[in-house]
Amino acid sequence: MAVGGPARHLPNNMVHLLAKASGANMPSAERDISWALGVCGKSDPDAVETNSLGPMKSSATIDGTKKDNAVQMSGRLAQTLITLGLFPASKLAKLRVSNKETTDQLNDMCRLLRMLSRSEDAGPITAMGELAGVIENEGEQTAVIAEGDVWEGQVYEPSVTLQLLLDLGHLALGRQVFGICDACVRVSEQILSQESITASLFHSIQTPNLPANFLHNRESTEFQLDMLALRLKSVRDSFPFQRKPEKFIAIHRQAMLQCQKRLERGLKQKLNSEAVHIGCVTLWHLCLPLFQRPERRNQGVRKSLQLIVNCLEEIRSLHYRMRCEAHWMLAQCLADAEQIPQALAQLEKAFEFDDTGEFGEGMIHLYNRLQLRANLYEVPTRPEDAARQILEHMLSINSSDCSTRKLNQLFKTSFHLDTGNDQGEKLGEIPVVSSN
Repeated sequence: MAVGGPARHLPNNMVHLLAKASGANMPSAERDISWALGVCGKSDPDAVETNSLGPMKSSATIDGTKKDNAVQMSGRLAQTLITLGLFPASKLAKLRVSNKETTDQLNDMCRLLRMLSRSEDAGPITAMGELAGVIENEGEQTAVIAEGDVWEGQVYEPSVTLQLLLDLGHLALGRQVFGICDACVRVSEQILSQESITASLFHSIQTPNLPANFLHNRESTEFQLDMLALRLKSVRDSFPFQRKPEKFIAIHRQAMLQCQKRLERGLKQKLNSEAVHIGCVTLWHLCLPLFQRPERRNQGVRKSLQLIVNCLEEIRSLHYRMRCEAHWMLAQCLADAEQIPQALAQLEKAFEFDDTGEFGEGMIHLYNRLQLRANLYEVPTRPEDAARQILEHMLSINSSDCSTRKLNQLFKTSFHLDTGNDQGEKLGEIPVVSSN
């Protein structure tokens, strides 16, 4: 295989797959990671093999049976995976699915941050001891120090470090550990601002043979950092106003508009798919408090949701769950704006992406409601459908329009029967008592 060809994709993909498998506690992944760590822990990694490029053979237990000659990865491949961040990536994967207590998770995140922060970037984490707390057990403390001695000296490529810091920042933000997230942002900003960074720093492993992508990869990294910083700021600003809905909503609305403009500007820069996805996820989280019925009628919310579904469609995202939720919520917003045909179209797309059937019941209920509202001027044959049609129409109008006269007219229109008998006429003349 030619140098610079598809083989250059393999180490990065292996790191991603091994880390994900490690988070799922797969024995084979744990075995491979342990082997790579053992190789890196040697003073001379190639000394463990007679040939630095050849595979190691040893015994392994497969399905409860010990089998010999199980092929291990070469020492050089192990070193490559380590320099691409296999160890911190596996730690992050385990943290995402961890059910440890908060203190243990905090200590793990602090160790990861210390591991990824170089000596010249250590300023933001000078208070790491305060964040992590004091480890009372001496045995645990010894293990942490020993682990740090091995890995704090490991130097990763700056592009790898940046991506790991961004992943750690999003994880910390999701756990509401704002100090760790803020430190990740500041360390990343310091790395980006260094004069020694060249275009090769942002060399994309996904598209290595296109030099024109160097600038785009830097812009994608900066965009992801902007998204993390924007989301952190919105969470911090709105946190004190959780019991003041108006202020809380106003902060998120402003953050939503900023994220929307930044994502639109980023699309013109032709960001990579990962950065676009991060932008969509960030915009979605900022919009969550605005999905309440009084707020989601805002045109800005619909525009943000439309931007999300368009971006995910453009990059052909395989995150079907998010695409389903985005189309479903957009359908509800359009329905509140009395755009019933457009809402039905979005709901049909949501059905396409609900591959697990998780949202099927709720979407079917919304579909039936929209069908009744679409046929508002056709009187249903069943009385229960007629009553539901009235309720749907009542939900779709403003409270200022609910005058006694209009309510009376609504009942006349809905319950008037074509039989022409006296009972139908009486039903059409049901008086509505004014609440005034």
